[in-house]
Amino acid sequence: MTGQDSTTHFFLGGFDHSFSPRFNISVRGGEEFRFFQGDGNKNGPYFEGTLNYAAGKRTIVSWTSSYRIVEPGVATNPIETAFRSGLQVSQQLTPKITATLSFNYEHDEYEAVTEQFFGFTFTLSPAFAENLYGVDFSLRYAITPHLGIDLGYDRSQVASDLSFHDYSRNRFYGGLNFTF
Repeated sequence: MTGQDSTTHFFLGGFDHSFSPRFNISVRGGEEFRFFQGDGNKNGPYFEGTLNYAAGKRTIVSWTSSYRIVEPGVATNPIETAFRSGLQVSQQLTPKITATLSFNYEHDEYEAVTEQFFGFTFTLSPAFAENLYGVDFSLRYAITPHLGIDLGYDRSQVASDLSFHDYSRNRFYGGLNFTF
């Protein structure tokens, strides 16, 4: 497979349910069908789920998870399956200031790329896996209900089967955020 352009179709079922005014869940599951422009197809299971809990008047806890075929993070292995999960806690400190703390985990599986030549199979790019870990802390100051100033810190780390893919990053950020 040389091209990464693809078309994806989903056959999903699921439900949304509110257990109480403070606790709700959303779940979807089914099959994902990806058709690559160059050649080849990939089908696989698809799952996503979200839990939201209002722990208090000003505190929200959210957990999201998904398992699916995703766009690859590397050009040499065009098929990647990922499990992603994250926990987020948001606390409204004042009517205008909100603090958010997030923890994220991702496990990626990249399929090998092979070619047949005169009855022999050659591996062009080996299969490998990566684990990504992240923590994020941010503050938002609401100038208006739709416009805010964001400041934050993000720490991410990748542990890969391929040693040259390992890295860690610390990032500080700030900016304006417009929500509509």
